[in-house]
Amino acid sequence: DQLLVPHVIATETKVRDESIKDFVQKFYESLLSGKTVAASFNRAKTIYDINNVLDACPWILIGSGDHENAVLFPEGR
Repeated sequence: DQLLVPHVIATETKVRDESIKDFVQKFYESLLSGKTVAASFNRAKTIYDINNVLDACPWILIGSGDHENAVLFPEGR
């Protein structure tokens, strides 16, 4: 049997602790406000890119889920 995980954020490179905190904070703020997984990831990635002009964002969003339509925390719940 194969375990299918719907949403995974991964990286293949080392990431500074401060960068991780910022990315995770923005990602979860967006998720908790009712945004989709993809929208939350893209928001966090954009903010990372703005704050780290010299470094490309190291994270990727993978998994078997429908990132574009998956809302994990519907607004108001």
